[in-house]
Order: sequence, then C-alpha cells, then structure tokens
Amino acid sequence: MKKFIVFFALIAGVFSMSAQRAGEFSMWNNEVSYDINHSGLFLNPTVGLQTGDVEDDFGLSLQLGYRWHIGSGFNWNVLSVGANTGVSNFTDMLDLRFLSGVRYNSPEILAGKSLYADVAFGYNYLTEMEEGGFAYEVGVGVNLNRSVSLGLVWEGSKVSYEDGWYDFSAKWGIVGIRLGLNF
Repeated sequence: MKKFIVFFALIAGVFSMSAQRAGEFSMWNNEVSYDINHSGLFLNPTVGLQTGDVEDDFGLSLQLGYRWHIGSGFNWNVLSVGANTGVSNFTDMLDLRFLSGVRYNSPEILAGKSLYADVAFGYNYLTEMEEGGFAYEVGVGVNLNRSVSLGLVWEGSKVSYEDGWYDFSAKWGIVGIRLGLNF
C-alpha cells in the first residue's frame, strides 16, 4: 500500500509540473491568465443526501485526484481516490472509491464563469462487508474561477455479495453539492 501511495504522489507531481506556471505574469502586461483548463491535483468535498438501498442519511464524500488537460476544454481525471459515507452510520457504510473519468469545461459564458460536466467510472470497496463493486459519478456545475468550482453531483455505488447460503445486492449513492478545488 505504501508503494502505491508513493507511486501516485510521484505521478501526480510529474503531471502537475505545468501547474507551477499558474498565473502567467509578464512584466510588460499586468494581466493574469485564469485559464480554467489546466492540469493538476483536485480535491472535491461533497455534502448531500445518501439514499438508495440504505437508510436515508446525511452523506459526506471526499475525493482527491489528478486531472490532466487534454485540449479544447476536455480533461481526463486520470485517477481519483475517495470515500463516502452517511453520518449516522459512519463506519458501517464507509465506501472507498477509485475512479477515472472525463470532464468538459465550456468556454467562458459570463464574467469569467464557465460551465462543466463530468462523468467517472471505477471500483468501490465497502469496508464493512469487505466486498467491492461498481462505482460511478455524474456531475454538472459552474467554474467560479481557475481554482474553485461549485456543482451538483450523483455518486452511485453497487455491491453484490454471494456465498453458498446468502446473496446480497445493494445500490446506493449520494446526491449533493460538490465544492471543487483545483491546484
């Protein structure tokens, strides 16, 4: 596990080298470029309602990942690692998530603001059951500036478990408000 964390940190550091040029300042032109399409790390905290084949609850989610700008508004969320859970059953429904997906940022619409849409798919691991399954998310929102976005998201999960005596299948997710922080 330590090797994976070190490897992920190394890859994120290499890919985010272009983010060190954030702001592109020139001594002849005092304007700063706030292009929203850039590569770098992102952090996405989410709050909302956890619902589905579980007891409805106040849901929390946190996601850390690396976003690579491909071009023309398209970005690849190379890898994001996160967790989501409900408040009243915090450790029982702790869902670890490993996702990859795409994000599209529209051109600026009004006063430097633009819209975004993203979709990601991957694997989730439910710690209480020690079983994994399919994870996905779909979101839309507004890029407030180069570093901050605000939007709506659905984070879905599906887990199936079966042995000789017992079959279990559940689908649940969090619908909520996501604050996106881009570094």
